[in-house]
Amino acid sequence: MDELRIIRQQMEADFLLHSERISAQKQSVERVERALEDLGEELTRVNHSVGRLRREFQDYAHTTRSYDDSWSSERKRNMRMLDVIQSGLLTGGLETDSRLALIERRLTRLEENQSGAA
Repeated sequence: MDELRIIRQQMEADFLLHSERISAQKQSVERVERALEDLGEELTRVNHSVGRLRREFQDYAHTTRSYDDSWSSERKRNMRMLDVIQSGLLTGGLETDSRLALIERRLTRLEENQSGAA
C-alpha cells in the first residue's frame, strides 16, 4: 500500500510539473507570436522605406543618365565644331608664320609678367 501511495504522489507531482511546463510553453509561444507580430510590423515599415529609397534612386539614375547623355552630346557637338574651326583655319591660310610669331610674342610677354609678379 505504501508503494501505491508513493507512486500516486509521484504522479501528482509529475502532473503539477507537467502543468507548469505546459503553462511555461504557452507563455513562450505567446512571446514568440508577439515578437513575430512586432517583426512583421517592422518589416512593413522597412519595406515602405526600401520602396521609397528604390524610387528615389531610380529618379536619381534617370536624371544622371539624362545629364550624362546631354553632356556627351554637347561634347561631341563641341568637338565637331572645333574640328571644323581648326580645319578652316588650317585650310584658309590663316595660320601663317607671322601669326605664329605674334602668338609666341604674346606668350613670352605673359610669361615675363607672371615671373615679374612672383
